[in-house]
Amino acid sequence: MRAIICAIAALCLIASHAVADSPGGLVFLYDNERDGGSLLAYPVLDGSWGRMTWQACPPSGDCYEVSPDPAHDRLLHVGSAPAGTIFRATTSDGQQSLTAISDPYQGPLRAVDRPRVSGQVRVGHVVRAIAGQWSGGWGGEQPFLQLQVCRTRRSTTCEVIASTHYWERCDGVGARLPRRYQGSYLRVADSRLGRQLVFPAFVPRRPQDLAPLVAAWNTSVRTIGRIGPGRAVRRAC
Repeated sequence: MRAIICAIAALCLIASHAVADSPGGLVFLYDNERDGGSLLAYPVLDGSWGRMTWQACPPSGDCYEVSPDPAHDRLLHVGSAPAGTIFRATTSDGQQSLTAISDPYQGPLRAVDRPRVSGQVRVGHVVRAIAGQWSGGWGGEQPFLQLQVCRTRRSTTCEVIASTHYWERCDGVGARLPRRYQGSYLRVADSRLGRQLVFPAFVPRRPQDLAPLVAAWNTSVRTIGRIGPGRAVRRAC
């Protein structure tokens, strides 16, 4: 989680307000450590102003003060806030203040339909990950997809063979299934970290260098089935 926070903070420090998820300078993100999602506030790009204070404004009722992360006052964990709540982050330099206002929170992020794949799950064929459907959150969250090959249906030590975090020659997150994977299980995962594209701290030389996503409140996983025998289908992608 800290690595994700640092990556987004660095992005905000070097870019314009346009990179933020809302005009006021708030970034919406998720992690798999706690429910509800988080807000990261950088209404001042260099982060030089004073301490950040937060308010939650529910759809019916008055606004009230909420406490940020103890280690990072620009980070707020949303927790169990009701759908429709708007959050305000305010900072001051002693002479003037700036306030960033979030979009309405739509409630806990939930997977409505798990991800799936297109193509035949057979040796030599190309399969591609298709994102699942989600509700709640902030809306507009980007899908982070992976295709994985697992030794068993319930294996937790799978090998990543395609990922959003890895550049592919062809569009989409896809891979051709080589013969060595015959009999193994194909799995697809769809994780939501926020609206911004968050990339790992290192550049992977191959998809296998990435850690496989596992099921969590913000990650939906589906095991498609065993990879069957087949022959290569000649296609450009």
